[in-house]
Amino acid sequence: MSYTKISFLPTAVCPGICYPAARAWLKYRTGQRRRSINKIKLFIADDSPIIRERLVTLINELGGFDVVGVAKTGTEAIDGVAELTPAVLILDMAMPGESGLNVLQAVKQQPSAPLIIVLTNHPAYRQRSLDAGADYFFDKSAEFDQLTVLLERLKPDARH
Repeated sequence: MSYTKISFLPTAVCPGICYPAARAWLKYRTGQRRRSINKIKLFIADDSPIIRERLVTLINELGGFDVVGVAKTGTEAIDGVAELTPAVLILDMAMPGESGLNVLQAVKQQPSAPLIIVLTNHPAYRQRSLDAGADYFFDKSAEFDQLTVLLERLKPDARH
């Protein structure tokens, strides 16, 4: 196991599917009903330690999510998602090993594929990512704040 499995962390635009549909899918995927005690399992795949740390901090501050693992390579991401079965994957396109597109295609073939949010510095991948099955695509440098908006809407206790 080369990815990092996280069991405890201290609390420190819609190009794909629409928010209500994504929330309904997540409730179905995670078996969650109206209980806010449940948290959505989330996995982060990004080669930058700074971005991984920033995402983990942001997600913990938002609440409603449990970051179950992080990966710094494409191969680690595929293995980690297969073993930990998160409901949400935040995926970078440029990583060592397998490319983000290869990871996206491999993960989407899994029986319980997560909702995939592509977060990358490579906007040229937007259409290819969406065509390959990404549910959302955000450019890190121009749309990072939209990730927060999306995650707020996906939280189990969000009211929309």
